[in-house]
Amino acid sequence: MEDQNIWYAVIDLIKSALPIIGTLGGALGGAYFQNKFSTEKEEKKLKREKIEQSYKSLFDTFLETISHYNTAKNCLKKRESVELPYLDKENIPLLEAQKIVDLYLPEFNEDFNRFRTKLHEFITSIDSITVENMSGENGIKSLGRDLEQTKINATNEFGKLINKLSEEANKI
Repeated sequence: MEDQNIWYAVIDLIKSALPIIGTLGGALGGAYFQNKFSTEKEEKKLKREKIEQSYKSLFDTFLETISHYNTAKNCLKKRESVELPYLDKENIPLLEAQKIVDLYLPEFNEDFNRFRTKLHEFITSIDSITVENMSGENGIKSLGRDLEQTKINATNEFGKLINKLSEEANKI
């Protein structure tokens, strides 16, 4: 009879402990999943912010370059040297975008590097508009063709990069 009483006591103990264990387990599980969900949400928010920052930096850089391009094109028509403030191939917005891509968006590194290369070629083409390089009609035409081609190449790479960034931002 004593063995039976011990078993009843053990069973009663287990019965009374089950709701406590269930409640505790549910609370701990809920806290774990809530924390995991919050972390994922914060990571997505950070990535979206970084995409927007790089997007803005790239636009600033490209718009400044296009402004210099328009000036260079007018100088070419007038057969004058381009007298612009130095176009820095490593300007601040471009460096900011590079930093963001390196740290937060490494999947865009290859696309960014292609754009940067084409942008540098474009800037070099703008910087080459000088009276010394305009020897004869062929010199002017050659400079004009180079200027237009490097603009097209840089614009295409810019468009591809911006589209990929936009697609990624829309996924988040």
